[in-house]
Amino acid sequence: MHSLCCVFVQAYGGSPSSLLQPRAARHEGGRGRKASKYWGVFKTGDTWTARLWDPETEQRKKIGRYTSEEDAARAYDYAADELNSPKFKERNFPDEVNSEPPASLKDEQSARRTSQFIGVSLNAKTRKWVTKLHVSNSKRVRRLGNLVSEVEAAWKHVVEALKQNPSVPNERLNFPAQVRASPSGPPPQWLLDGKPEPKQP
Repeated sequence: MHSLCCVFVQAYGGSPSSLLQPRAARHEGGRGRKASKYWGVFKTGDTWTARLWDPETEQRKKIGRYTSEEDAARAYDYAADELNSPKFKERNFPDEVNSEPPASLKDEQSARRTSQFIGVSLNAKTRKWVTKLHVSNSKRVRRLGNLVSEVEAAWKHVVEALKQNPSVPNERLNFPAQVRASPSGPPPQWLLDGKPEPKQP
């Protein structure tokens, strides 16, 4: 085997040890991809992808896509640590301790689509906030509308929820005190502006 590796190295360059490394540990490249200086990372378009060879399934496992090359490299390190296989000894940042993986593009996009309010989510195509309400004693969901303002979408959800069930607990409502005080009116301006509620004189 060693003699065969030496013949291959003389013909194509490299070192015998590099030929024996797991495929995912080599610097990725290929059609439409730009190889990275880091293990298990390659570039496609404007993003960097981290990938790892899974010895159990004997397939490449995609870890995720990242905006920076370094984040993809750290994601590879984290996945390799989680796999805890003696076949994967190489690390891109061996002196760093990865308590959690970097956020991938998918994570970031998901976070942008998630609202801080109950019953509200962002439509990625229209860039409007969608309001939905679960119908009482039913599996149906009512679509209440698409709004530009996240706060207005959250306000509409509360108004409709109280119409459906006036005794709904406050912890299941957005702005329960403000809406109960003015159930038919629009949200106050300070709320739309993202400011704290002014103190009453």
